[in-house]
Amino acid sequence: MNNQDRVQKPSKPATNSLKQAEKKKREVFKAVLASPYSRRNLWPAVSVELQNNLVDLLCSILEEIGTFNRLSQAEKNSSGLEKPSISEYVIYGFNSCMKALEEQSKKIQSMKLVLNSDHTLRYLFVCKLDMTTPLLFQHFPILSAYANVKLIQLPKNTHQKLQRVLGLKKPIEVLVLAKGAAKMYPLLAELAEGVEDVDIEFLRSGPFEAKIKHILTQQTVKK
Repeated sequence: MNNQDRVQKPSKPATNSLKQAEKKKREVFKAVLASPYSRRNLWPAVSVELQNNLVDLLCSILEEIGTFNRLSQAEKNSSGLEKPSISEYVIYGFNSCMKALEEQSKKIQSMKLVLNSDHTLRYLFVCKLDMTTPLLFQHFPILSAYANVKLIQLPKNTHQKLQRVLGLKKPIEVLVLAKGAAKMYPLLAELAEGVEDVDIEFLRSGPFEAKIKHILTQQTVKK
């Protein structure tokens, strides 16, 4: 009898088969504590109409800065032109805005901030929908609360409009205005002040309710 004629005995099922592994698991409820640092509803609601009106006003205000930025250094020197007065109260670019907001936050905590100063930051405009990852914008609600500024989300593709109006080579996704700009342009201040302040529970004084949710998952049963 050759090897092909031999009757092969059925092999025993593997002890670590997928089916057996599934039998060793049970359904359980797992508690999940919500993170205050990434809650989407912390961003104040801004209507589409208000967003568009703010973008139009910002472009009008920043146009003078853009005209100055487009001049070469030789043209600036020969003409004797100085930076527009509004530029004193405008900060743009992610890193520059972050630095300014963090500095103001520290001054508030140490009670060294002059609230009535024209250079005190007041409005934080963020092109949230133009950013490539949430890591770039999810901290802004917390930071704006610490720095005591209005957080205002702008419509998609606004970063390119700001780039063009400012005469820059790269898109601008973050822009901060100080109180001096609000005094120079009351209409902008009136519209921006209509946006609600960021409301963060854990920054309030006193206890607050923990937000705990439960999800259905599986747990391996140990022998």
